[in-house]
Amino acid sequence: MSSQVPVANSGIAARALEYVEQAPLSSLADSDPIFQRAARTLVEARQMCLQAEDWAVSSQTVPLAKRADYVDPTGAARVAWMMPPNNLTIREVIVDQHPGTYAQEGQSLLTQAATSVVLRHSVDLDREDQLGPHLRNAIALQMAVLLSPYLSTSRSKRQDLKADLQDAMADARRYNARAASWGTWNGEPANVDWIAEALR
Repeated sequence: MSSQVPVANSGIAARALEYVEQAPLSSLADSDPIFQRAARTLVEARQMCLQAEDWAVSSQTVPLAKRADYVDPTGAARVAWMMPPNNLTIREVIVDQHPGTYAQEGQSLLTQAATSVVLRHSVDLDREDQLGPHLRNAIALQMAVLLSPYLSTSRSKRQDLKADLQDAMADARRYNARAASWGTWNGEPANVDWIAEALR
């Protein structure tokens, strides 16, 4: 399990402060309001970016354990499975080796009656060296966008940061697209609009 990078040592946070034209965190005391806001915003910006796309670096595939104590109050005989505590976003649910219908309720995943469920999901990554340069840059820009209403008085600067964020996410997506071959492992049709993907 990775250990979280202190915001004072974070390259992402340092770049975000540069984007909003602020002094580096190393020059600020821990009690400084900017330092404290940056610490909160770093995690939020990272999780927003990791949730926004199906990044290969944050993707995990895990079997789920059935909850023996669950009784379906609707009478539909649904089965409950325990969600992993590190889940950030569900990407795919395989029920008895095929894509299945599901619903998340709190820390449980509900499916139709089944003998096995495998979850592919995105998890949070707090080790910045795992993220790669393009994704780190996108997270820094997302952090800058979140900080800009408090640290930048220029409306045009805030709009420029939002445009730069869109470009950075597009760059990161292009590199992420090389992480897997076309198609699916289970032989099911890929649920992808290739025309929309080509135009991104």
